[in-house]
Amino acid sequence: MLTIGLSLIFIVVLVGPFLNKKIESNLEAFLFVMGIVSATVSSAWSVDVIHEGFVAPINITLAVLAAGVLFHYLRKYIDHAMRRVLITVPLSVIVCTVIIVLGLASSIISAIIAALLLVEFITVLPLHRHAEINLTIIACFAIGFGAALTSLGEPLSTIVVSKLGGAPYHADFFYLARLLGFYVVPAVIIFGIAGIFLVQEAPEDTEQT
Repeated sequence: MLTIGLSLIFIVVLVGPFLNKKIESNLEAFLFVMGIVSATVSSAWSVDVIHEGFVAPINITLAVLAAGVLFHYLRKYIDHAMRRVLITVPLSVIVCTVIIVLGLASSIISAIIAALLLVEFITVLPLHRHAEINLTIIACFAIGFGAALTSLGEPLSTIVVSKLGGAPYHADFFYLARLLGFYVVPAVIIFGIAGIFLVQEAPEDTEQT
């Protein structure tokens, strides 16, 4: 019965946001409720779980806040640097490099800040709408992969490191990088190379943003 219950919860979490607009618009609250339901169904409630539920979000929030403040004060310089690079470096090289850099850097600056940098990057590129969409999708894939390398990248990696911090794994800051780096880094590089072809202006693109 436990397996059936958790399987149903998994299916609801997987398809719910696609079937219901209200769930999609309130995804955080939905996942929070489903987490409570799954913990109740599996009888996983304990003092340690409740403590972790309060402490882990604080650590994540502080990391994102620090990166956000840094981005706020450096935004003008980043935008200026991007525009200068566009003058001398071919667009394909810039696209490939930025996808790879953002993908790998997301493990340090967090996926949220990497996404903000991606937005700034796209705004200064001479791309049409269709090319911008392709670039956004593939860069987000790269960021999602890269963010899994450290506990700063995303909440899930933070949870994994915190759960495996004790015996027998003794997971540290670079535990996921050592475990997954062999797979993640080549994947991010492949995304960067693919971006060279996917961001080319399509013939049907006629309206530049």
